Amino acid sequence: MNNNDDGKPDKPYCSLRADNEERWSFIQRYLEDHHRSALDIGCAEGYFTHAATEYGLEVTGIEMDEDRYSHAEAEFGANENIQLQLQRLTPENVSELPSTDITFLLTIQHHWVGAYGVEEATRMLKIIGQKTSLLFYEPPGTMYLSKAEPIHPDESVSKYRTYLLDLFAGAVTIRDVELFDHVNEGEYVDRRDPLFVVNTADV
Repeated sequence: MNNNDDGKPDKPYCSLRADNEERWSFIQRYLEDHHRSALDIGCAEGYFTHAATEYGLEVTGIEMDEDRYSHAEAEFGANENIQLQLQRLTPENVSELPSTDITFLLTIQHHWVGAYGVEEATRMLKIIGQKTSLLFYEPPGTMYLSKAEPIHPDESVSKYRTYLLDLFAGAVTIRDVELFDHVNEGEYVDRRDPLFVVNTADV
């Protein structure tokens, strides 16, 4: 991401993503009429939060970065179907998240790994899975949880599939997974991330 002189991003994060429309098109295939509520964890400027409300869902978007939260609030805060929260999720407060029909966790968990370690980040993911029926889970495709374990992006599908099935003791169904390009520019231009559709209703 490009920065200006004060070190803050000079473009919204979502504008740099090369794959927002493609990811949303993929996600929509698995949204059903009985889905009413959604949680967007790490919603950034609110692209998926807003897209989900346009689909007809009531969405809670959570973002810890004040600039991104302010951007989302200015753009979508007046929408009565969107509730935005400025919050940093931690191992201590993750259990306070609301239960929803679907949850977006898109390229977020690796930040928890950096802040709290693999074990705690994994426990946070498990709690999130227990609070939703359908999880859209996107880890970074160039690493296996931690930057200390870089992998070829094509290997990320099999590694994270095993990770998810082991974490939930086989109680989840991975309905689909697809690799997406990450950004159009910068250091991650060659990165491809797997987006999993995980049925967690039986967790």
